[in-house]
Amino acid sequence: PSIDLNKISNDTIKRLLSSMKNPTIVNSEELKIIGLNATRVEVSGETRETFSSKLTTLLTIIEGKNEYILISLGANKDDFGNFREEFKKFPDSISGLEGQTNSLE
Repeated sequence: PSIDLNKISNDTIKRLLSSMKNPTIVNSEELKIIGLNATRVEVSGETRETFSSKLTTLLTIIEGKNEYILISLGANKDDFGNFREEFKKFPDSISGLEGQTNSLE
């Protein structure tokens, strides 16, 4: 079967959403990170534990030439705003990947 960034992203996002109670996609975007095609989604919800916590997760998936890199960073929902920009910059530090240069459509 053919695998591409959209399929990997959709399947991963579905798994993330199903792992939470009352999940909400706050933001979703396609972008370039270190010159590679990527998707990024911010999801808020609650853990499925007895004493649940409200969390926000920033999920970034980067498409390399022969691999996909998944970065999941999260924090307590009330504190997430303090980390959002730092979490968004984290993937820029990845190196050593041979990547495709075509843009997302």
